[in-house]
Amino acid sequence: MAIVGMLRSIKNVTQELNSIVKSGISGFYVDRQYYKFVLTPLLKPLYKEGTLRGVDNMKKVDYHDHVDIVSYKRDRLKLIPLGVFLSIPFSTFGLPFYFKYLPNLLPRGFSSRETKLQLYRKQLEKKRYNCSVYQSQFNLRNSIEKLISSTGITSIQDITYPMISNLCTSNTLYSQQNFIGKENLKLLSKLLGFSTCLTPNRFLKDYIEFLPQSESIYSDRVLLEIQKNTLTFEDLQDILALKSLEFGNNAFTYSYLLSKAEKYNQLVMEIKQHSENDPNLFIKHFVLLQILILELHL
Repeated sequence: MAIVGMLRSIKNVTQELNSIVKSGISGFYVDRQYYKFVLTPLLKPLYKEGTLRGVDNMKKVDYHDHVDIVSYKRDRLKLIPLGVFLSIPFSTFGLPFYFKYLPNLLPRGFSSRETKLQLYRKQLEKKRYNCSVYQSQFNLRNSIEKLISSTGITSIQDITYPMISNLCTSNTLYSQQNFIGKENLKLLSKLLGFSTCLTPNRFLKDYIEFLPQSESIYSDRVLLEIQKNTLTFEDLQDILALKSLEFGNNAFTYSYLLSKAEKYNQLVMEIKQHSENDPNLFIKHFVLLQILILELHL
């Protein structure tokens, strides 16, 4: 009887894993069809205009289409190692370990919402650790503690642009640093959530130098979706997690997440406005905003 029970359990687990694989492959196929027949025709006129080669590459694409484009392109790459793994005989039994230890390599259709939220939490913890290291390197901790004690910041709503600007000018070591210098590049990239594993320094440098354009375009797109009232609860969680903000769980209300997303992206646009002709100033202020968010667990 014990053997029969064990075999029945193995059969149930195998059926469940096979179901996940079939569902994931089916989801990837649907994403591929949507990309091929809906998004590609949408992008072709932009290619003809040449806008996809410059800063305007995503200004004409809305938030949800942009997410679908980026996600599908990433899923194509993630499907390669998963396909190699699944080609091994009896590899289905190893899928729980693959799902647990390699969640970053799972296409969207293969992971549940809870798996995605768990991944967000791990990424947030890594960012907070790197934030602590970064503050120590540039002696920022005392300045930030003084700002917190003098202003009583407890939420993202309490942060203003003058606070960020004054924090930057009051710390000489930070304000005079070379952000794209070799000694700071990887630490800053980790703080911002960029992958530094096997990523050449020149790519990291490009990411950081492009921050004024990419972040302002992203924030402008999100604020437009907020105005149109088209963002779901899950969309808001994704937006907040990407920008190092506490995205919580179902205990957080929709309006609470919406107000956080709106305030954050308004701050980014304000930073952009005050540093229009100085990309380095934008980066300095943007990084300080990230540090405040991570330090205070906002």
